[in-house]
Amino acid sequence: MIGWKPPAEGRVKLNTDGACKNDTGSNAGCSGVIRDSRGKWCGGFAKFVGNCSAFMAEFFSCNQNRYDKEWEANQCADAMANIGCELDCNVGYFDVCPIQVRHIIASDGIGHSSPRLIPL
Repeated sequence: MIGWKPPAEGRVKLNTDGACKNDTGSNAGCSGVIRDSRGKWCGGFAKFVGNCSAFMAEFFSCNQNRYDKEWEANQCADAMANIGCELDCNVGYFDVCPIQVRHIIASDGIGHSSPRLIPL
């Protein structure tokens, strides 16, 4: 089972991700989400990257190890990156959790996990 893992007590965790509306080079965005050891939203950002591939969106997310990680557990940062794809401005900073990701924060906070996706 895959799920978001909180940091140690008294620490915060930064998850990053990149997204592209289609891999041929369309609106792309990247994001970062900061949460505390209880899963509470501490802050985040979403950035419009422009027209580029999904690979470049990942690169802009500063998360070069994403493909070695359990990406299914990074749903909040992924949702924020999708917000970045649609921003009218270059970057948006969020002190308050955006409504589009509140259900993910709540689910992660209670320890929800899901089966790992394995390609056949």
